Amino acid sequence: MKLNTLTWALMTVFSVAPSWAEQPANTEEIQPVKTFSPPKPIAPTAAQGYFPENQFDRSDRSDYYFVTENIDQAFRPLKANSSFYGKSFYNSVTAQALGAKVYGVANLNRTKANGYKDGGGRDTDWKYSRFNQALVLGFVPSENQEYRLTYLHDDINNDRQPQVVNDALDTERHISKLNVRWGNADLSNTVSAEAGVIKLKRHADNYSLRPNNTPQQVFVELDRKVYDFSLKHDADFGKFHNTAAVSYRNDSQNGERNTHTAMCDFLNGYRFADVHIDRWCIADTLSYKFDDRHKLGLGLSYELNEADIRKNTAQPENPIKPGFPFASSQQIWKTHYGYDFNGKVRRHALSGELKYDFTPSETQKYSVSLAHLERIGDNTERFNSLAAIVQNRMSGMLMNQNPAAAIAGNPPAEN
Repeated sequence: MKLNTLTWALMTVFSVAPSWAEQPANTEEIQPVKTFSPPKPIAPTAAQGYFPENQFDRSDRSDYYFVTENIDQAFRPLKANSSFYGKSFYNSVTAQALGAKVYGVANLNRTKANGYKDGGGRDTDWKYSRFNQALVLGFVPSENQEYRLTYLHDDINNDRQPQVVNDALDTERHISKLNVRWGNADLSNTVSAEAGVIKLKRHADNYSLRPNNTPQQVFVELDRKVYDFSLKHDADFGKFHNTAAVSYRNDSQNGERNTHTAMCDFLNGYRFADVHIDRWCIADTLSYKFDDRHKLGLGLSYELNEADIRKNTAQPENPIKPGFPFASSQQIWKTHYGYDFNGKVRRHALSGELKYDFTPSETQKYSVSLAHLERIGDNTERFNSLAAIVQNRMSGMLMNQNPAAAIAGNPPAEN
């Protein structure tokens, strides 16, 4: 058993996206400018050098070199870090173990983010607290086999986001992954398989963490489950390297908005009306390495995305005004886009990219690419369906009480 095989395994123990996602023609690189999604999970191997997540900063600070990077990435049985950034604090403890055929990583980290001054010198009332735990166990019976199990629990509380109308009081994620490698660790002839489960629950409202200046107090409950499966084969042919990958994702998400009153709470709409998505992807990348400095790659990917909105026509009853139920997701989308959505939609996306890499030294890399990327929108972009619309059950007429308050996606939107 070679030590470098285990060391390589130890330093690659966590990735949220499928392992083929870094290939050219990858549309996962294109993300919405603004999102209400929780921050990325903190990988246990990167936790020592993590920075508090700033909701207004699009830069990923972990991509930049920091003075303690070599210490953070070095193998040590036990490492601890405590730091502060302005008014924010971050603490992390990591334990690592490396045996003849096994390895392990355990991490605990906590973030307490507080307000800061923006570019104009104005105080921003932004904050959250986060507690993260991760455990990785790996088994390497031979140089050509590796089995790795990863579990991560992420709990974010009192996430104050002034740029949106609701604050996420509690976000809890459970992430489990199984990775298997058969073949060479250098990917010269290797089959990699991955299976993962993500379970997310989120509670947000517009009144607990801020003065409520609206006549209506509301809260949103989100529940999401994602199952991922992928298979990848890497092979070298002289100066050529080919990566072929297939993946499948099953994604179910339900989001309910409720009105909060002193008398009772009641459902008044769906942010996600029981969305179920099946996503299949095929990708292939062929690269040619002229020498250590020059490489040319061609990547192709195809995605089939099928969505089923199972509460498309569901209308919550209105206890405040009987006979005037709240509009269904279908009615909201028709009000905004003028079509009757039947609850099912299928989309295809074909992408390609030609990329040239020039690497004159270990510390320099230059790339130029020509790409055609087709991206299918995420759940927030396509299936949001919140609006202050009620229906007169006798006449069938829809009454929009507050057009400016609507948050409506577009389910059949083109790529």
